[in-house]
Amino acid sequence: MTACPFQPPSPLDPTVLIDSADHAVNNAPAGGPSREVIHRAISTAYYAVFHAVNASNADIQHGTPTNAATASAWTSTYRRMRHGFATRSLRRHLFHLTQDARLLANHFTNLKTARETADYDPNRLLTIGDANYWIGEARAALSVLQTMTATDRQSFCNITLTGTP
Repeated sequence: MTACPFQPPSPLDPTVLIDSADHAVNNAPAGGPSREVIHRAISTAYYAVFHAVNASNADIQHGTPTNAATASAWTSTYRRMRHGFATRSLRRHLFHLTQDARLLANHFTNLKTARETADYDPNRLLTIGDANYWIGEARAALSVLQTMTATDRQSFCNITLTGTP
């Protein structure tokens, strides 16, 4: 029996998620996107940032996986963040963060609120403009995350996973 070669984890690509939300909203057939497409785009914008933060947290704690054991640890950290806990913790520690980390925290928590509205409020009529706003917020969040220092990313990781700065 031949051993399978090591395959590192392959998390969802946040840019692809955001691009798919943007495409669904802004390239809809005549008559514009459906209500469901608009709501799903807002939800997808949040999940793009959620997955990016998860990958950042795993990278900060474990680096790039090089074997099955490090891949398992990386994946465990990637899956550990909980939406509500992370949001509450970020709000509680907002003023302990640097400017960039605070900006990311605000994007993240605001996107989570928008996602909850889009996913769970059947009375809310959201527009193409709303979807484009939240898609823009997700792109801005990814941009901030990509330029944050390792120290800021470590602080963000600590707060979103353990609740301590």
